[in-house]
Amino acid sequence: MMTTVMDTVDKVPEYIEECKRMGIPVLPPDINESNVKFSVVGNKIRFAMAAVKNVGRDAVAKIVEERRANGPYSSMVDLCRRLPLNRKMLESLIKCGAFDSLGSRRSQLLAAMDDALELGRKLNADKDSNQLSLFDFGMQKNDAVQAELVLKDIPEYSSAELLAMEKESIGFYVSGHPLDSYSKYFGDRVNCNCESIAQLESGAAVKIGGQISDLRQRITKGGATMATFMLADQYGSIRCVVFPRNYAMLHEALLADHVVLVGGKLKDDDGRVQIVVDALAAPAKLFLRLPDSQNGKQIDEVRTLLRQYPGDGEARFYFNDIRQYEDAGLQGVLPDPYLLESLANRLGQENVVVK
Repeated sequence: MMTTVMDTVDKVPEYIEECKRMGIPVLPPDINESNVKFSVVGNKIRFAMAAVKNVGRDAVAKIVEERRANGPYSSMVDLCRRLPLNRKMLESLIKCGAFDSLGSRRSQLLAAMDDALELGRKLNADKDSNQLSLFDFGMQKNDAVQAELVLKDIPEYSSAELLAMEKESIGFYVSGHPLDSYSKYFGDRVNCNCESIAQLESGAAVKIGGQISDLRQRITKGGATMATFMLADQYGSIRCVVFPRNYAMLHEALLADHVVLVGGKLKDDDGRVQIVVDALAAPAKLFLRLPDSQNGKQIDEVRTLLRQYPGDGEARFYFNDIRQYEDAGLQGVLPDPYLLESLANRLGQENVVVK
């Protein structure tokens, strides 16, 4: 079923979520496992490489054919050496995670992408002109390739950035979702999601969490400002409208791509279901208790750690010595489990609270 709808952006996510409910893992594209279509690997589903943007079925067919004929690819350069690729194609394969299993970070591969393409062209040109190369002196092909391209030691992107790359190259999320880290903090603050909301009647009070997209402001005939946006979660999306009477109070929280908690009423307008918004709030607040407001080194270390997980939750410090709260001075933070674990190791579990 996933193969039959792999060109339909709205349908594939539905099947991915259904697989999650059924306990069937859906794996992202992989240069050494993916085929043109979706395929079964053990008790898992491997994503179709032909569904990656800028790659195309013919190119994937050649990648798979070469892999079957001459063995798995050992590196990004190995792929460039064995097949002619263009820059957009290679960039999309990196961003969707197709090379992750080979052990290099996506940040490293993107930084070396142009060098890899050039090296691949050079190796093919040398082969075509019958010039002597390292291969002629008994060196293994993979050793020669690796000897000519050293990846820089660049830190990996944040989990949010990796997911954004995945969506850019595929059209939706496969290995995770930006809202996964917020799910447990929504808790009883929400009473529906973008799937279950369809079962509610028009006029029902709704509380729902999601990510803002397609945000648009417009001026009414009376000269007032209102806004519309799409709110998306792991299960779909729904249109939201903020009328002028609430826009003045809520406009500061209306930011594209931000995760929010939305409150309002469901309205069925001639078959078009939407939420009339009357409340917006950040999904989570992170409170960190530090012993000394004058310990600049510790404060800077914590801020540096928080900046590695940009998101839409609020972060506040509480200092024991002066017994007061202070804004952390950040645009927002993602309550990622790895971040919370790192903070707990530094400050103690009892000094890290998310509400």
